[in-house]
Parts: sequence; structure tokens; C-alpha cells
Amino acid sequence: MKLGVFLVIALTIVLLVMEVGAAGEIYREPLDQVWEEHMLTGTPAFYFDGKRRSSDIEPIRTEKGHGSPSFAERHIAVQDFRGTRFFGLLRGGGWSISGGLLGKVEGKPSRLELWVKDVQRSHPGLFDNYYRWKEEETYEFFLLERREGAARATILKKWIIEPSDVQWFIPKHVQESQRPEQIREQHEISDVRGFLKYLPASHEAEVTITGLTHPFVERIKVALK
Repeated sequence: MKLGVFLVIALTIVLLVMEVGAAGEIYREPLDQVWEEHMLTGTPAFYFDGKRRSSDIEPIRTEKGHGSPSFAERHIAVQDFRGTRFFGLLRGGGWSISGGLLGKVEGKPSRLELWVKDVQRSHPGLFDNYYRWKEEETYEFFLLERREGAARATILKKWIIEPSDVQWFIPKHVQESQRPEQIREQHEISDVRGFLKYLPASHEAEVTITGLTHPFVERIKVALK
């Protein structure tokens, strides 16, 4: 009996070691660096699985999409889904990092900009990869100062929105449908948005983030002429 338990434990340890050694993990940090470098230089870009692709297609911006990462200007997307596990049996792991410019306030000799980064993690699967949006999707907002003639902007403040901060809800048309409650809950969505304005009287930039479980408004002292 003891020998059987020992063999089971030993086999489990071997399998875990083999899995770690064979995992083709895609690390987030290098993708973040590429995304943020384009943000600082203010240049749109699209990378997929380690290669830069054409970035001519920009999201269609509408008033309805104002403040949403999906409709941001100078769109930047860095995606890599080449991650594997179990010696390549499970595929599609990696990251999708996307977003862009949400708003700006012009001034001289510089302007203020609000950028957003939407980060989604992909887990490898047997037939397809999968996401855990409610548990793992995060947002990062950046307040930048871009001075005239400077090659790169300066980050004045950064905010990280954790999954627990996001407000999830069931769209009205799904709520009103005749689908079972369990099915309706599977259609929950979020609507995180960011907005920027400048208060000249107090020399402050005001950043508002909506779609959260709590109100978020923060003001940053900055001289903008």
C-alpha cells in the first residue's frame, strides 16, 4: 500500500516537472514594453505572434464609443498566442494587449494625453484557447505629457484597474430575453471607459474612469498653458 502511494506521488512529481520543462510560455513583460514604447512615441502599431503587421486599419470612432478602449485613436495591439503546454498538445496561450489614445488637451509648449491599455490573458486549450475575463482582464490608464519637439512623451501618472474593480452587467436585451437565468449570466459584459479634462482655474488634469464598482475621479496638478 505504501509503495503504491509512493509511486503515485513520484509519478505526479515527474509529470509536473515535465510540464514545467515543456511549457512554451509567452511572457507578458516584453509585449508590454513594445506597447508602451509605441504609446510614448505616439505611433499606432499591430503585432501578431512576434511579427509586425499592417496597422492601416483604425477602429471606427463614434460618439457612442467615446472613452472606450475599443474605439481609441492611434490604436496599438500587441498579441501573441504561441504559448503551449503538455509538449504542444495544448495551444493558443499568450496575451492580447490593446488600446490607444482616449483624449487630449492641447496647450503650449505641451499637451496632455490619456491612454488606455486593455490586457487579456489567453490560456492554451486542446481545440481552442480560452480567457477568464472576469478573473484576469485588467486595464491600465496613463496620463502623459507630450512636449513640442520631444521624441517621446512623459508618463505623469499610471492607474491599474484590477478585475475586482470592474462592474459586470447583463445587457438589457439579454435580461429581457426568455433565456434561463444561468444562460443570461454567461452573457455578462463590462464597459470600462476613461475621460480627460483640464481645469485651468486650479491647474489640474482630471481623469475619470467609469464602469467600475466604485466612483473614480482623480486630479493631478500640472501646469498647462
